[in-house]
Amino acid sequence: MDEDMRDELFHYFERDIGQPPGGARERVLAGLRGAAARDRGRPVQSLAGVAAAVLMVLVAGTLLLSRAGGQPRPAGSPAAAPPPRSGAAVAYDPVRGDLVLFGGTANGVALADTWTWDGHRWNRRRPPVVPWTSSTDQAMTYDPVREVVVRYGQQPSSTWSWDGGIWTQGSLSAITQGPIAMAFDPALSAVLLYGAGASGARQLYRWDGLVWTPVSPAGLPDLDGAAMAWDGSRLLLVGSPARQVGGQFVTETWAWDGATWTQLGPAVRLPMGTYAAAYDPANHTVVVLVVTADTQSSETWVWDGSSWRKEHPAHQPPAGRNAAVTYDARANRVVLYGGGLWTWSGTDWTLVEGGAR
Repeated sequence: MDEDMRDELFHYFERDIGQPPGGARERVLAGLRGAAARDRGRPVQSLAGVAAAVLMVLVAGTLLLSRAGGQPRPAGSPAAAPPPRSGAAVAYDPVRGDLVLFGGTANGVALADTWTWDGHRWNRRRPPVVPWTSSTDQAMTYDPVREVVVRYGQQPSSTWSWDGGIWTQGSLSAITQGPIAMAFDPALSAVLLYGAGASGARQLYRWDGLVWTPVSPAGLPDLDGAAMAWDGSRLLLVGSPARQVGGQFVTETWAWDGATWTQLGPAVRLPMGTYAAAYDPANHTVVVLVVTADTQSSETWVWDGSSWRKEHPAHQPPAGRNAAVTYDARANRVVLYGGGLWTWSGTDWTLVEGGAR
């Protein structure tokens, strides 16, 4: 049997049946070559019979693998996806071109699984060691200085970094309690973490790759349920003060220039609720998913550098107090995970995977 015939057999197999298991092509081609060498001088029908028999074995084996769940799917077809959950942490890893998802809870059970999204399908990752957690109070962001995704979680408090293949444990310091906000600050070239310290007072910490170091800036805001994101020129922090202002609870917007916090005074405030935020460089805005405190409905707001504007997209991700938002540089879209995987075009949300359409 010549090389053209052998290749034609595999082209047929791949086109009409599916991709063979890893290494199968090489093993079968080697077997066919061996059979051809042994059968030189035999009738062509004999060689054709050998080829047909080998192909039948390969087909049967592949079908069994497929039924057992071990058969890779063709590119673009649905793959296994993370089970439904809340409180997952997500971050985009530009070096590997992956959206990284970790943990969360499902039916009250803490999850510690790692998934990556390559733009077409989810891939379940199985690193030898994973962060442990029993809480949805976690946050992740990408650290371009060290080219890793940094994840901080509580109960127990721990910091881990993901390099695309393994999780590496860092500090075990219990530096915050309750909701936290995390973002990379280009002004300091460091990952910053905002949350309540052991005393309940708000703290700001800087990550050096090993431990968190307190940062003591002037005018540190005291906000509950805050979200933090770079807005193209400074770090933006939004949330609600733990105390009433003027006899009522309101939201506040603060900016960090690398040294000092400054309260901004936009004409329109965000509604009270919980927040997930990410910078959208394609549209030069900060996109915030708000789950309102009064109606528990989800809303989309954008910050243009000086003011807040409520968007009215044709499609809106369902309410979820623990949704996570990040920017996917590969897709040039803000990505939201919560009730499925959604992308933001600048005017509307599109459900990419999971959830109800």
